Amino acid sequence: MAGINYARWDHLDSSSDEESFSPPTPPTSPRRPIRPSSFVQQDRPLPCNEELRAQVLREEEELAAFVQRNPCPSENTMKAWLRNAAHQEGPPDEGSQTFSQLMRHMGWTPKKLGWFDYPSFRVLWESAGRRCPGAFLDQRRAGRELYEQGGRECMQFHYYALHYAMCGDSVLHGINKPLPVYGFASHLGKVWDGIGSWLA
Repeated sequence: MAGINYARWDHLDSSSDEESFSPPTPPTSPRRPIRPSSFVQQDRPLPCNEELRAQVLREEEELAAFVQRNPCPSENTMKAWLRNAAHQEGPPDEGSQTFSQLMRHMGWTPKKLGWFDYPSFRVLWESAGRRCPGAFLDQRRAGRELYEQGGRECMQFHYYALHYAMCGDSVLHGINKPLPVYGFASHLGKVWDGIGSWLA
């Protein structure tokens, strides 16, 4: 007689996507108007210094190459990773912080997974590889949509989810990340300046 495959039973205890990713309680903080960013312009000027200009262009090429080699993970992959992070328990890993630990530190319960908006996440991921006014506009639009969905906390959630997914090893396993990848979230934080209560 064939043995029973218990692997499929592992999913019985886990909640469905509809439950895990249903919208959380809307934010109660007052809405603030969206104003232009005072930190980053749509057409970012390159440095006048030739050496600095070459460095900026080289870093942008490295980031674009990274995004081309590592397309945005699928919605199912991201939701599985987020669900695992939300339900993970135990002591922190030695010498590293995980998205799970960040969620606990921020007080984000599993119900906050409802903030996750894959289309916005994907737009942000893909925009990392482009230096053009369109990338800036896509990043601003995604930030506005996330703010409307769940306020500043929803924006923070995506800011950190993007950073940990791009830079950590839990989503992109064993991939060497160039230095500009680690700075992309910081760039995004500046682009979002002035969206509601978000300040760079």
